[in-house]
Amino acid sequence: MRSYTSSITKHRRVFNIRHSLNGVRRCGYGSKRSQATPNQQNRSQISISRAIQREVNRAIAELDEVIPPQLTPEAQSLFYDDSDYNAWRGLETTGDAMQSILVMEVTMGCIPEAPIGDMKFIANILETNETIHYLVARMRGVDHSLLIGKTAGCALEMIIGMLTRGGGVETARAWYSSYYPPIVQRAYSLYRKLKSQRKTGYYRFSPVCSGSM
Repeated sequence: MRSYTSSITKHRRVFNIRHSLNGVRRCGYGSKRSQATPNQQNRSQISISRAIQREVNRAIAELDEVIPPQLTPEAQSLFYDDSDYNAWRGLETTGDAMQSILVMEVTMGCIPEAPIGDMKFIANILETNETIHYLVARMRGVDHSLLIGKTAGCALEMIIGMLTRGGGVETARAWYSSYYPPIVQRAYSLYRKLKSQRKTGYYRFSPVCSGSM
């Protein structure tokens, strides 16, 4: 087996991703010459998913060092007033939520070069680690374990929909500019690394969201 010792030292951040993708190639996933068994494909997929989880976990750790955002009064009431708890917790995955993603992307220029398909990919990464649950729980001062598994659709859809419908674009901008960039930028950077290294059929990410995603 090929040694990756030098890669660990030189490219610590991307080692796991490269190793995962090489694992996919070794098992012949997507190759015309050989076809991997279901177990081999599954192991490769799990390896890639774990690499993504480790990367996002690093971003979560970095967020612990971020100074709490200076939110507007409207945003503060949105995050800390329990009266809307049940409303945002049970927000359905609807066309409104998808429109909210477009509002976030177009009006605020979150990730200018990312089409809506890439936003869906990012949503899957975030949902995999329940990152949004964690962030919202921190801001609201509640136990994040209470929020796990409570969403009707994608966490990203739910929160963006809650922001734009509850406080408007200004509220969403205030929250996004303070808390969101580290997670999205890290996830999108990871996505671009994977995309740049893959060949057709080598990398497939299984969506973990329900609903329209």
